[in-house]
Amino acid sequence: MARAPFGKPKRTGTKLLVGLLLLVPAVYVAVQLATIAGRSSALLTQTAVLDTMAESVVCEGFLGMTEQSITYEGSGVLSYIARNGERVSEGIGVARLFASEADAAEYKRYTALSQEIELLTKAQATGSVGDASLLEKQVQTGVYDALDALDSGDFSSLEVAQNNIQLAQDKLRVSMGEMENYSARISELTARRDALNGAAGTVITAPGTGYFVSSQESTAALFTPEQLAEMTPVQLQEALQQPVQENPENCAGKIISDYRWRFFALVDAEQAEKFSEGTDVTVSFPKVSQESVPASIVSIQLDEEAGIAKVELLCDYINSETVALEREQAVIALRTYMGLRIPTRACHTVNGKTYVYTKLGNMVHQKPVTVLWTDGENTLISPEYIKDENELEMYDEVIVEGTGLYNGKLL
Repeated sequence: MARAPFGKPKRTGTKLLVGLLLLVPAVYVAVQLATIAGRSSALLTQTAVLDTMAESVVCEGFLGMTEQSITYEGSGVLSYIARNGERVSEGIGVARLFASEADAAEYKRYTALSQEIELLTKAQATGSVGDASLLEKQVQTGVYDALDALDSGDFSSLEVAQNNIQLAQDKLRVSMGEMENYSARISELTARRDALNGAAGTVITAPGTGYFVSSQESTAALFTPEQLAEMTPVQLQEALQQPVQENPENCAGKIISDYRWRFFALVDAEQAEKFSEGTDVTVSFPKVSQESVPASIVSIQLDEEAGIAKVELLCDYINSETVALEREQAVIALRTYMGLRIPTRACHTVNGKTYVYTKLGNMVHQKPVTVLWTDGENTLISPEYIKDENELEMYDEVIVEGTGLYNGKLL
């Protein structure tokens, strides 16, 4: 009987041994990758980006504006002609007084219909001879003019721009044959308008030239700039603690006669040390708007015993929002810095020198940095690269959290 050959089991054992030997490097690589991933997952990083930060003081104070109240006799419902922030001349109508809400609403419809009739009549007179491309350009120009008027707070120009846009669009429809004429529409609107009473009510005029603000937007009687200037820091503090004064009865609004206004801020003694007379700052009123406006420091009056100070700012920028400001919370930005923003906890100080750790691939690098400014939570690093002094660069991956960090460490 023939015996089975012994070579086959030997070849099988060899293949198994070879397979195990090939598996060892793969297992080693997998373990190393897992180790690296585990170490990396323990790190928290953030990219260094270019940003601006401001050294600022948050405070409360009064705006000092030279103003005149717009008063009227009788009672009724007010309908405003002028818009907040609009510059008006003495004697110009800023509001109308109606006997009832119904009369006010009816007059508003009457004037709207009259305006539409006027625009359509002008478009009708053009006929079909209008140049379509020219009319399209007029529409575009009107849009740009409207945006400029909104940006500058020039509401009279805004209304003119809106009317120009509507007129150009109406002419364009006739020119392109979309509308043969507006005769039927004009007749319909005229009939609707003539059916209304159209009582104009009593016109209330501006007592002087300046910037208008309605009583709906400005409800408190301001201190004059002279009264605020005479207050001591303690008196200003007491005034801020008092209830807001109300406008007098039958007040339609105010006229701010000067585009320059002052802000009298109350700060503590430590904050007062940050201010210097004659320096330029920016101020914003976050409860009203995020827009910052330029201002200058006029005076600083310190009460050492009370530990407070009164800071006077002068500003010559006015718009529809600033005219309605009264007693406000303000953010005064003293200095603005630009640099690479990183979390403050990523900074490490050793022997008076500040460093950060960055991650590049699987290696840690220690980099010296020059700090420009910090607000406690974030820190700005100088964007100027100087070898061995300030080596952080934009888009570096900064290590915010990690343990056992040192230069050249493998992750």
